[in-house]
Amino acid sequence: MLKEDCPYYPCHKGAMHSCDFCYCPLYEYADCGGSYIILSNGLKDCSNCMLPHDINSHRQIPAKLAEKINKDDSDKG
Repeated sequence: MLKEDCPYYPCHKGAMHSCDFCYCPLYEYADCGGSYIILSNGLKDCSNCMLPHDINSHRQIPAKLAEKINKDDSDKG
């Protein structure tokens, strides 16, 4: 699907859109490093977060995921 065909495009006002992380892989983490609010239904609203759309996210997001995986592994041991 082209980003222009997406019903949620544009998802963030004023963003230089990179849709590589349309669904942020850090969504499930409270300490994701992004800017979000918790809605009354308990879901995260990340519409004010630019983290996945920032050019630096291509380094930052994988690094944060690796940190989480390493922490999860050490918690199991």
